[in-house]
Amino acid sequence: MSLKYCSTLVFIFLSFSLSSQCLSGDCDNGEGIWKDGTGSVYKGTFVNGTLTGIGTVTYPDYPNEGPFEAGEIKDLLVYDGALTYVGELSLGSPNGMGTLEFRSGQVIKCNWVDGDPIGIGVWTVPNTAPGANDGYEIKGPFIEWAITGNGEIAYNTGDTYRGEIVNFNEEGEGTLHFYSGGTMKGNWKEGRCINCQSAVTSTRNVIPLKKENGVFKVDVSINGVPVNNMIFDTGAGEISISPTFLMAAIENGDLDKTDILDGMNYINASGDVNYSARVNLRELTIGNKTIYNVEASICETCEGLGINLFGLNAISKLGESIEIDFNKGELRYW
Repeated sequence: MSLKYCSTLVFIFLSFSLSSQCLSGDCDNGEGIWKDGTGSVYKGTFVNGTLTGIGTVTYPDYPNEGPFEAGEIKDLLVYDGALTYVGELSLGSPNGMGTLEFRSGQVIKCNWVDGDPIGIGVWTVPNTAPGANDGYEIKGPFIEWAITGNGEIAYNTGDTYRGEIVNFNEEGEGTLHFYSGGTMKGNWKEGRCINCQSAVTSTRNVIPLKKENGVFKVDVSINGVPVNNMIFDTGAGEISISPTFLMAAIENGDLDKTDILDGMNYINASGDVNYSARVNLRELTIGNKTIYNVEASICETCEGLGINLFGLNAISKLGESIEIDFNKGELRYW
């Protein structure tokens, strides 16, 4: 298992000035808001006209690099790609406990010394896209902006690695604990176990459930065509698609005569028996999972309403084990 990282993000310049100018409050010795000539905004405590104490720095997309005139800037460390820093500062540099968040969604939470992460901290990397489930969180000692030493990597799949880490990767002696049970224990090199004997490779996957108007919805692709906001319906025995989608799929060549199945009688929630035409959906993708040959009924009463139901026959094909967490809005399978 290998990790991919953005290059280390470091500061791009350090500016000095003896004077200051405020947007509000006391920017000499007290609480205030300062907008720097770089475009950064600081809200917090000031000591002797410096950004010292507890505060929040909000960084611009593209910091101004000057030249600056007197009074336009203070001592302020600006990080490339940063969004905010919240925590302790001294003379405009993170010093003490604080959290630095980047526009990429990556977050560093740790103790800071003169603007550098030092000691045990946490580096969080988000999923690359909703449902991608490829994010992770690394806990361990920071050395020169990289986590190196004994630590833990918690993957969004539910798997967890504990052991030696070098430059954010599993390297040295360590054990990967799978969410669904089992381990890989041995010696690791650049994120890969080179002598592991025991392994259970199934891992948890997470698909977001979106709640709208009292129902949960999922984004699906049917035969390569995006079908967003399908209603997640555990009460439906199988997928049900609208006549509108059916006709569009036939016209576009996404469904043909070979996909037409024999119709069946269905009992609805009111107990009535209705006959419905049926089709075979050759390929259905949800999150990072693709399932094949899923039967679907045609909901004639959904004509013009754009209603499509994601039913149990598709849900059951996602994995051997399935969890539904309606509070968090997550469908998990492995």
